[in-house]
Amino acid sequence: NKKMAVKFTKPEINVREKLAELDKPSGIAGEALLRADSVQEQRDLIGAGRRNAIINGGFDVWQRGTSVTTDGFDEYTVDRFMGYGKTSSWGGSYVATTFSRQAFAAGQTEVPGNPKYYARLTGTSTGRKNTFSTYLEDATTFSGQIVTLSFYARSSTPVFLDTQVQQSFGSVNTVDFDPNITTTDTWTRYVRVFKMPSLAGETISSDSKLIVYLLRTEDVPSGTTLDFANAQLELGSVATEFDNSLSYGEQLALCQRFYYTTGYQKRHAAIGSGLYWHESLMFPVQMRANPTCTWTTQAGSNFTIHGFETTNTGSDYNGNGVRIDFRSNSTSISAYLYGTMTANAEL
Repeated sequence: NKKMAVKFTKPEINVREKLAELDKPSGIAGEALLRADSVQEQRDLIGAGRRNAIINGGFDVWQRGTSVTTDGFDEYTVDRFMGYGKTSSWGGSYVATTFSRQAFAAGQTEVPGNPKYYARLTGTSTGRKNTFSTYLEDATTFSGQIVTLSFYARSSTPVFLDTQVQQSFGSVNTVDFDPNITTTDTWTRYVRVFKMPSLAGETISSDSKLIVYLLRTEDVPSGTTLDFANAQLELGSVATEFDNSLSYGEQLALCQRFYYTTGYQKRHAAIGSGLYWHESLMFPVQMRANPTCTWTTQAGSNFTIHGFETTNTGSDYNGNGVRIDFRSNSTSISAYLYGTMTANAEL
């Protein structure tokens, strides 16, 4: 048998050109996404929305004032955050504790992202207990999922931070982190990655909440300043850059769903002594629930405030506003009122 040789030839190809042919055109938007310098910039470009479950984690909104002293359990300080101090045991009496807004120096780089403010706790007595925490609506938030808590902290003298997360739903599940944190006088980012307990099969109360403790400690020594910045709780196992995608106005609106304060003034024509009139004050956003309203300052003449109404026969403001009831004290002189009021629908 005669054998026949068969020769195969294959044309040369340019691998780079072939790969280029497979490339899908990215367009202007795709090019912008590819050239983004950070994850935050990429999220902003695709409109991914906020990822930080903590409202006001940048400590920008302080509706109650830029320095607040607490002397009872879990009193609010900077918006959406609360704290308190106790004497030498958790069962001891409450002691005055001051939380204040502090400003970052322009151009500082220790805490990235150009934040404007941070929160400061000032220790006033040695050996006491302190907390600083925030409540998130609904204990089922992130239930059974991997989440990451991150924040920056520093202190003028070392402070031991026992950070915790609690699911409060009628019962309480606690995630306690180990090892605990000891702060230094240098801004440091602390990161906790953990799995939130599942609440499958549990009965959830209507006022359930997720409590995030940045501070639950044995002692903030007298004269010590303890600072916090850029607190973030997010889904997943990676601590991403602090989410500063919301403007101040958007953060304020989120805070006003829980607490709102405003000045108020009204002049009303004389209607006869002992007669009543009513005024509606509408809130800038719908609050979480019908709030408890109080006057923090009040002055004027020829009137008596009868009270606030958020529900009455045939109507319900549903967290959108409040009715203020007045009584005239004069038959011939107009009434004039001015003051400051608060509406509180905190958890």
